[in-house]
Amino acid sequence: MPVAAYLYPEKLYSDFEQLNYYHNVEDYRVMNVRTYIEDMTNYRLRAARNFKWEVRADISYRGNRLSVTYFRENMTDGFRSSGFVHTYTYNRYDASGFDPYAAGRAPLIEDLPYQTETYLAVRSKTTNGSRTLKEGVEYTLQSRRLPVINTRLTISGAFFSTTNSNSQSLWYKPSIIANGRELQYVGLYDDLDGNNYRSVNTNILFDTDLPRLGLNFSIGVQNLWLTSRKTLRRDGIPVQYMDVNGAIHPYTDECLSDPYLKQLVRNFTESSFVRQNVPAETSVNFKATKTFWQKRVGLAVYVNRLVYIAPDYERYGITIRRYSTPYFGMELNLKI
Repeated sequence: MPVAAYLYPEKLYSDFEQLNYYHNVEDYRVMNVRTYIEDMTNYRLRAARNFKWEVRADISYRGNRLSVTYFRENMTDGFRSSGFVHTYTYNRYDASGFDPYAAGRAPLIEDLPYQTETYLAVRSKTTNGSRTLKEGVEYTLQSRRLPVINTRLTISGAFFSTTNSNSQSLWYKPSIIANGRELQYVGLYDDLDGNNYRSVNTNILFDTDLPRLGLNFSIGVQNLWLTSRKTLRRDGIPVQYMDVNGAIHPYTDECLSDPYLKQLVRNFTESSFVRQNVPAETSVNFKATKTFWQKRVGLAVYVNRLVYIAPDYERYGITIRRYSTPYFGMELNLKI
C-alpha cells in the first residue's frame, strides 16, 4: 500500500523572476516574482500488486530429505518517482529605460515593457511505474543423524536473480544552455533504467546433538560464490519530444542533425553496461547451546566469522580489499 507521503505529498512551489531591479538607493529597489503552486498528488495511484508462483519438489528417503523450489515473482506497478512535464508562463520586464529619479519611485511592472516566456520543466510524482522481477532456485539437502556421533549435515543454497526497472516511459530534460537560454525541449525515452542483480550461495551446517548432556554444537560454513550487478542497456535516443508550446512530436532521424534536438540524445559508455562480479567469500560460524530444566531454558554462545576468506579483486585497475572481524555473543531462550 502507498504510504502517507505518497498519498499526501507537499505542494510544489516554483518561483520565476519577472523583475529584479537594483539601485543604489534602497527605496528604488524592487523585485517581482511569479509563483506557481501545484498539487503533486497522483490521484491515480493504487496499491501495488505482486504475482508470484513457485514449483516445489520434496523427496525423503531413509531419513534423508531433499527439497528444491523454483519461484518467479513479477510486480509491474510498484512505486517510483516519475517525471512529468510542466509548462510555466511568465513575463520578463525590461527596466533598462526607467529613470527612478524622474519618477521619484521604484519601477512598476504595469509601466514596463515585457516579453512573455515559456519554460518547460520535468517535475516528479509518485506513480505505479516500477517493475521488480525476481526468480531463482532454492534447495535444501538434510541428512539423517549419523549414529554414535549423532551429527546431521544440512546443505542449503540458492540462486537469485532480481531485476529492478521502470515500467513506464520516462521524460527527461537536459540542462544545456543554447544561445544563452536553457534548452526548451523535453525527450520521452523507453529505456528500462534499472539494474539486474545475481547471487549464488551455499550454506553447510554440521550440528551435533547430545541429549543426555543437554548440549548442541553446530558449525556453519557460509559460501557466497558470486554476487554481481549489471546496469540494463539504455539506448539514449528519445522516441518522442515536446516543444516549448507543449506539442509532442516523434523523434526521427532528421532530429539527429538538428542543432537543438540532437541535444536530447543521451550518451552512455559501453563500460556502464558491463556486469560487475564480486568473487567468492567464505565464513565459518560456531555455536554451542546448553539446555536446562527440561529444555525450557537454553543458553547459547556463538562466534560468527571465526574464519573469513575473501580474496582481493580488481575493478577498473583498483585493488579492492575485503576484510571482516569475528564477533561473539550469547543468547538466552525461554519456553513457557
